[in-house]
Amino acid sequence: MEAMSTLIAFGREQMGARCIFAETRAGNKAAIAVCERLGLQKVNRESDDLTQMSVIRLERCY
Repeated sequence: MEAMSTLIAFGREQMGARCIFAETRAGNKAAIAVCERLGLQKVNRESDDLTQMSVIRLERCY
């Protein structure tokens, strides 16, 4: 969690990022929990193809 928090801070402060996103396997509950603790929220994508159904996307915009 500390490493991801540092990457988010770098992206915002040094790169000027306004949105941060992460993608992980839908079954990776630990990764999803870390993302949610850092304020990222699950994004529903309407145009998923069948090969992407097992991937979940989380994002946070500032």
